[in-house]
Amino acid sequence: MVQNLFKNVAIKNYSNYLTIVFCKKVVNDGTFFYLDEVQKEPIIKYDLMGNANKNKYHSFIIVDPDAPVGFHIHECIYNIYEGEVEKGTFFYYYAPPNPPKGSGPNRDGKHRYYCVLYEQEGKIEKDLGIGERRGFANYGEFMKLLGVKCNAKGSKYFVCQFDKIIF
Repeated sequence: MVQNLFKNVAIKNYSNYLTIVFCKKVVNDGTFFYLDEVQKEPIIKYDLMGNANKNKYHSFIIVDPDAPVGFHIHECIYNIYEGEVEKGTFFYYYAPPNPPKGSGPNRDGKHRYYCVLYEQEGKIEKDLGIGERRGFANYGEFMKLLGVKCNAKGSKYFVCQFDKIIF
C-alpha cells in the first residue's frame, strides 16, 4: 500500500534535490535514526531545479504509514513559496517519532517515516488553522484537507524503533 501511495515520486525522481537533516545526519532512504536524534524539527531544503518550478507553491509532509491508526502525520507545512520552507504555513507542527513497542509491519517497534515534498496546483487560500487530528485511516483522507491537488515531487524516508531507554 505504501509503495502505491508514493509510486509517482520515483517517476518524477526529484528526490536528489530534496535534503532533510536531523542532528547533522542526512536522511537517505532507509537511514536509521535513534529516537534522541529526531526530537527536534529537521532542516528541510530543496532545489527548485531552475525556472520550471519558480512561482509554484509546495507542501512538505512527514507521515508514518506504520502507525497503529493507519497514517500518522508528524509535520505538514504548506504554501512554501520558491523553496523558502521557513516562510511556509504550518498545518501540523513537528511531532517527533514515538513508535509503540511491538508495533510496525514486523511488530518490532520499527516504523518508516516518509518525508514528502509536493507541488501544489495553486496557493491554499483558506486558513487551515492548526490540525489537531494526526491519525487517518488512509492518506487520501488527509490530503483532501489541503483543498488543492498536490503532486509528489520527491521523498526520502527514515526508520526509527521503539527505544526503552528513552521512554
